[in-house]
Amino acid sequence: MKKYLLVICTLFALSGCATFEKGVTSVADDINRKVHGDFD
Repeated sequence: MKKYLLVICTLFALSGCATFEKGVTSVADDINRKVHGDFD
């Protein structure tokens, strides 16, 4: 049972990291667009 919970926690952490990375990437893209838009 503990191993099962550990696997679930690991998958949860991995999916959390993936969504966190996507969020950071999209925020960086937004900033990039604003910066380049301001300079154009």
